[in-house]
Amino acid sequence: MLRVPTFTPMIDELEDFYRTLDPQSAELGQSLEAMLAEHGDESAFSLKVRQMRILAQESDVHVFRHFPFWFQFSAGRGRFIWGGLGCCPGGEFLHRHLGRPYWQAYLEALEPDRQAGFIQSGANPVGLDHHALDYDGILRSGLLGLREKALECREHGAPDTLPFYDAAIAGLDILMALSCRFAREAERMLETETDPAVRENLVWIADTAGRVPAHPPVTFREALASVLFCRECVGTLEGIGISTYGQLDRMLYPYYKADLEAGRITEAAAKDLLKAMLYYTAVRFDEDHGYHETSTTIILGGCDPDGNPVYNDVTRLILEAERFVWAHPETGYKETVTSGYMAEKFRVLGYELTMAEGITGFYTVIDTGRPGPEVLVMGELDSIICPA
Repeated sequence: MLRVPTFTPMIDELEDFYRTLDPQSAELGQSLEAMLAEHGDESAFSLKVRQMRILAQESDVHVFRHFPFWFQFSAGRGRFIWGGLGCCPGGEFLHRHLGRPYWQAYLEALEPDRQAGFIQSGANPVGLDHHALDYDGILRSGLLGLREKALECREHGAPDTLPFYDAAIAGLDILMALSCRFAREAERMLETETDPAVRENLVWIADTAGRVPAHPPVTFREALASVLFCRECVGTLEGIGISTYGQLDRMLYPYYKADLEAGRITEAAAKDLLKAMLYYTAVRFDEDHGYHETSTTIILGGCDPDGNPVYNDVTRLILEAERFVWAHPETGYKETVTSGYMAEKFRVLGYELTMAEGITGFYTVIDTGRPGPEVLVMGELDSIICPA
């Protein structure tokens, strides 16, 4: 049965990492400048492939011990960066260098209208934000399936389309190789990891990142991992904002239903995976301490391709996960919701609980089977009222 790590270690780990994140902008910038100096006379398609290869091969990859997915590699993208011109020195390198003559002419053409007060800001002549991936295609065919489709199109394509198809094929290869780097990193971490829960998570990543998203996912967790990896990594490599996870309830429901029927997942475990994804955005963009634009959305409901309304168990799980993350501050001795929630999570992890009498809270005994003193570890669940 699927088990995911508890949230407190995961949140602490994400926060510690992103607080000191090094996007490697300087080192990668030198490699990209050298690439452009040596190959600047090549086509934009060829240069784009070279840029992606440098970012995917020279950036450090990071696998979180307590986070149930993989995606983090720097590639010049800082903590609060989601994409767009002037934000992501790695992925946007060619946007700035090859596009500068066109940008400048465009801005100069807008200036009379700006001076006359007709416009307040310059709209981008190219799309650097608000993109969405073909998540349906990724889930249905995997990246290898998309590669086969690109090869077929190339075979019947006009001569002037061949550089595009060659670049698309190379880009898919780069993305699949990048996912395999995460699998190898998880394998390396397993050589020294001793925590059983963390080992279970790393074993899953080591096994899965080499198969998915190259191949179509089979389980709910694999499908969610495919969406998160492709969204984060394509946006980073391209230097643009992939601003949505897509219609998650419609896309994920078949995997959730199949996992439930096969006994591979529980509702609680599926909800925890969704919460982990939501916590990533909240922690990375430090939403507890101020506003930083995330350019991150989830589409719920709507219709399926046949026009039928979409509302299913995954719709409900996503809404419940989001509402819980934000909606349950409770003061001391009144943490009924929070205590109940934590008790449910401990039971899912297999612990037998003793509930406190007369107050909120519970405790459990963890027998390691090793001799030595007993240690009491206490966790506080209460919030603090802060006057405005």
